[in-house]
Amino acid sequence: MYVCSDNCIRRYQLHDGDRVATLQAEYADALHDGIYKLVAAPSGMMFATTCWDDGEDVVALDPLTLEYRYRFGSDILHDVYGLAVVGDELFVCDRTPDPNDEDGAELAVLQVFRLSGEHRREVRVDRFGVHPTHIVHCDGRLYLRSSEDSNAIHVLTDDGSELLHTYVPKEQGLGFEICLHERRLITGRSHCLTILRGL
Repeated sequence: MYVCSDNCIRRYQLHDGDRVATLQAEYADALHDGIYKLVAAPSGMMFATTCWDDGEDVVALDPLTLEYRYRFGSDILHDVYGLAVVGDELFVCDRTPDPNDEDGAELAVLQVFRLSGEHRREVRVDRFGVHPTHIVHCDGRLYLRSSEDSNAIHVLTDDGSELLHTYVPKEQGLGFEICLHERRLITGRSHCLTILRGL
């Protein structure tokens, strides 16, 4: 189990539900202003976002030693809200300035990279009315929480090109963060977890 906070990532080894060992890696020298939004690829490589004075980027980390491997996206990313691995691609939720708006409006996009760091394409999701705060991939679908509607989850195709439907749970006040556990989506707020079904 991995936990990231500020400039630190902790890797916990679990045995029968109990924590038996901890590896902690500090990145204060390498990363300017925090490391967050951690995600693992099937290959084992870990990816996280880092924040700098002039933008954000993605770093790749060794899953066992947590050593820094490479970074990318600093010339493209502006305000990252989440990461998801889809096959051999990394989807990054980003808010980028609208070049056609002088009032500072932002576009909500998915920046898509190869796991090696090469930028492949950009997908506009604000055209669906989605301004995501978090993203999860499961079974060929992308699930996005949106800041525009705190109680909705938007379900997109795995390439982000088509909105399949918007799910509004009966439960109120669900958190913006969503995660995946045993192929079920879980969201939480105020010490309460909700398992979402039927998405």
